[in-house]
Amino acid sequence: MPDLHASLDRAMLKQENRAYGGSSGVSDGCREGCFKPAFLDQETGTVYLSCYPDGYVATFHTLDGLPDEVVTARYANGNVAKAKNTLISGFLKDCTFYTRQEAAAIVDANRRE
Repeated sequence: MPDLHASLDRAMLKQENRAYGGSSGVSDGCREGCFKPAFLDQETGTVYLSCYPDGYVATFHTLDGLPDEVVTARYANGNVAKAKNTLISGFLKDCTFYTRQEAAAIVDANRRE
């Protein structure tokens, strides 16, 4: 679980990718299970698919397509610098949000079958 006092930013996403690197807890590892990168706002329960600024669904976790209501800071070029501290990254599959750890466990279990 992330530190709920820290805002979600690119550095945190990179740190998570390093922590889950080589496992199914990153976007590349979850694709075979049809998991889509997403974010969950733990305060509201709202799930946001990871999207590019133009609204197209991204194949990896990116903050730039998040809606204004969860963005807390932007760079001068408009890209997202930080998002709400209640946002966590994970994956969406069949309308259900999974944390990185949960998604990795499901994909890994399916590989063993």
